[in-house]
Amino acid sequence: QDIDQDFLANHLRSPTTFVATHSMLADVAKIMDAVTDNVMRREAAASLLNSISKTLHGS
Repeated sequence: QDIDQDFLANHLRSPTTFVATHSMLADVAKIMDAVTDNVMRREAAASLLNSISKTLHGS
C-alpha cells in the first residue's frame, strides 16, 4: 500500500477555523481521566484523532 509522504504535514496544518465538537471534548476528558487504563486511553485517543481528521479533511 502506498504511504502518503505528506500525511503529517497535511493533517497538522492549521485550519482557518476549527471548533471542537462535544464528542471531541468528551474524548479529551476520557483521555485525561484514563491515566491508568491504557486501553481506554488508546481507544479515546484514536476516536479523537479520527474525529479531528474527518472534521478537517472530510470523511
